[in-house]
Amino acid sequence: MPGQQSDLAQPPKKRWALRFSLIFAAATVILAFATYWLAKDDHEKRHDIQQLQAQLSAAQAKAAQDDATMRAYADVVAAPDTVSITLQEQPGGPPGQAHVLYNQRLGLALYSGQLSPAPAGKSYQLWLVPASGALVNAGLVAANQQDGAVVVHLQQGLPASAFAVTIEPEGGSPQATGPKVLMGVLNN
Repeated sequence: MPGQQSDLAQPPKKRWALRFSLIFAAATVILAFATYWLAKDDHEKRHDIQQLQAQLSAAQAKAAQDDATMRAYADVVAAPDTVSITLQEQPGGPPGQAHVLYNQRLGLALYSGQLSPAPAGKSYQLWLVPASGALVNAGLVAANQQDGAVVVHLQQGLPASAFAVTIEPEGGSPQATGPKVLMGVLNN
């Protein structure tokens, strides 16, 4: 009889082992699913954080640029030696008008104005017309620059006799090649 008891005792152990194996397998599946879901969620959150950090960096860079623009704008407007030049449309050019505030000592100019849109494949470019020598590139300007002035950094002490806007190839040109569509002479 002692042999029978050991035979009878084994089936409950086998059942218990089977139950334990099934519970362990189910727990492993649940744990694997939870791990996958948490890893996926973590990856998505890291991606979101990276996007937010990139947006924050861009916003900070824009704020720094805007701050520098506003400081330059305030410096030009407040300086007693700043001159105002009105640029008038030229014959044969598109309708429009612009204004430039120029401070020779600071080497800063502020451009604002409005023109008809540039022809396809062309850009408007602002130029400082010196008393002598070649025109000095002052950068590209938009057709509608009325709401936000463009701050132009030029060589300090550079004397100007006028400012002009020309039509240039898209992206601008190192030297003026197109017709002057706006022109304004300094009144000295």
